[in-house]
Amino acid sequence: DYYGGSDYLFFEDNAGKIDKYDSYYAYNGKVTKNDDDTYTLESNRIDIDDFIKEMEGYLDFVLETTGSVTGSKTADFYKEQNYYKTENGNQVIDYSKLVYYKGKVNGVSEVSKDNYFVKDTVAYKALSAMNALQFAYTTDTAILNKYLGYSVAGKGNSTSYVKEFEYAAQTALQEGAGAISIVATDYGWHVIYVTYVFGEGNTYQDFR
Repeated sequence: DYYGGSDYLFFEDNAGKIDKYDSYYAYNGKVTKNDDDTYTLESNRIDIDDFIKEMEGYLDFVLETTGSVTGSKTADFYKEQNYYKTENGNQVIDYSKLVYYKGKVNGVSEVSKDNYFVKDTVAYKALSAMNALQFAYTTDTAILNKYLGYSVAGKGNSTSYVKEFEYAAQTALQEGAGAISIVATDYGWHVIYVTYVFGEGNTYQDFR
């Protein structure tokens, strides 16, 4: 089989501190030590509303302030509605109606690129908090090896992402660093956090 008949994963007993990452997030569930010194883990299942509460609460904890996130959910999201709009005489999907939550971590967009990874800045702390939540809850394993996540071209550019994600991400980019957007797709919920917004012609290659 894929693991060569072994029950062990490549990272087992090979843990180490991750660069540019600082987390205090505990395992959300029950851990029981067995008689043979192994452990049984039983995770707590949460829905998207539970996650939003967890996210906002954990950001408050890490940033040591109440109300660190200014955000709101779409009130009529679950109501039956028309998901189309007229654009240039054609009926097209109105992706804005698929965005469930919009928010922003206060103060992140005011931090310069040069100070972004300084541990005492709101930008670094917020990034660490979102990374911790990502490692705890994401089912997208492709993102786990990139501390800055995915790169997304700005509004008006076409991407290879699903259209719902593309719309939500590009709209969040317009709000600047620290913006949060949660959108529904056929693949599940996507929680988008804007790490940084680069100007035209700049890339993340030197952002370290």
